[in-house]
Amino acid sequence: KYEEIYPPDVDEFVYIIDDTYVVKQLLRMEHLLLRVLGFDLTAPTVNQFLLQYIQRRGICMRTENFARYLAELSLLQVDPLLEYLPSQIAAAAYCSANYTVNRSFWPE
Repeated sequence: KYEEIYPPDVDEFVYIIDDTYVVKQLLRMEHLLLRVLGFDLTAPTVNQFLLQYIQRRGICMRTENFARYLAELSLLQVDPLLEYLPSQIAAAAYCSANYTVNRSFWPE
């Protein structure tokens, strides 16, 4: 679920169930449940963050395409960009594209 801003901590669940299970047991149960339901977990990528920024701010198609292009370029330069989070790269692509096309970092 990529929309979860502040996911609950495992220790909170252990507290809620009154220490019936330890953290390791709870994580094991979650893993089994995900496997039974056939869920695949992935880390959010630059494109998923960029999509969120675009949907929330509503920009023109030209700016959107340019932002996607800049995000794709970041994949070609992996080594210097590994220190940045996908959300930061997406924000940089979004701001750069918006500034290049509209001369403002954020739409009005």
